[in-house]
Amino acid sequence: MNYKYYIGADISKHTLDFTLLQEGNFVLHKSVSNTKQAIEQWLKEIMTTHKAGGKKTLYCVERTGAYQEPLLKALIKRKAALWLENPLQIHLTLGLQRGKSDKIDSGRIAEYAYTYRRRASLWQQPREVILHLKQLRSLRERLVSIKKQLRQETIELKGFVAKSLQQSLIAHCKGSLQAVEEDLMKVEKSMAALITSDERLTQLYGWLISVFGIGKVLATELIITTNEFKNFSSPKKYACYCGIAPFRYTSGTSLNSKARVSKRANQRMKRLLHIAAMSCVRRDSEYKQYYERRLQQGLSKMSVINVIRNKIIHRAFACVREERLYIKSH
Repeated sequence: MNYKYYIGADISKHTLDFTLLQEGNFVLHKSVSNTKQAIEQWLKEIMTTHKAGGKKTLYCVERTGAYQEPLLKALIKRKAALWLENPLQIHLTLGLQRGKSDKIDSGRIAEYAYTYRRRASLWQQPREVILHLKQLRSLRERLVSIKKQLRQETIELKGFVAKSLQQSLIAHCKGSLQAVEEDLMKVEKSMAALITSDERLTQLYGWLISVFGIGKVLATELIITTNEFKNFSSPKKYACYCGIAPFRYTSGTSLNSKARVSKRANQRMKRLLHIAAMSCVRRDSEYKQYYERRLQQGLSKMSVINVIRNKIIHRAFACVREERLYIKSH
């Protein structure tokens, strides 16, 4: 769709900086408080004074987590065209830049939106149940991290301090560990209850865990990161997002490297897929035979594991696309 106005928003905790372009030409810059009232007032102002903000306006916003929520809610209310973009993507495509301020950054975001308007990917708001599930997932991550830290301290001291001291430290942590374990169980029960309470989530979850190697944690993460498989049209694009799609780097005769995966990825998903792939190799005869055969053919261990990670993603997408459980071929 062709837009007449392009608005770039630079978001911080307390303020929002907006730059408005009309068909690529600078119109105005405005800094407002990051509050519901201030944002609503500014949106009304540009609609009144410049007739901008309607269907012919594209908003481009960097992903900044919780700080973007007041603006997103205001734009959702107006059913505005919203492009939620990775900050690194914007930074890398603008070339060599000098100077930085919130005003400059909002202008650069607006320029990015205008320059790359033909490939704009409009944001689809996750359902409330997905947002709720995401918050529970984040809480679970924090509890798992705390549990790991409490245990790690006593494990690392083993053999370096007196046994009586180590036992004393374990005793001091016992109550905290038990409390964390109980909270972790409560959060996991809440996540399971939330999934079973929603028909669509129950369907997706069932299809995903039918794929060998996908457990409850990975299945939940797949649902959240794909926005119920709405934000990714193909398994290849999602594999790229997870950092498991290999790319070659060649140039003339001086550069000709092997295909490598990128570090610019969702590292949590990459780690979960690695765990799933290793589990498949250990527990499934088909995967184990494939792994050993490819090693004998000269492939490195990580290359074979990466192929298995991609297989898991492709099978998951196939099950969701065809709305069925995974059936292992014989």
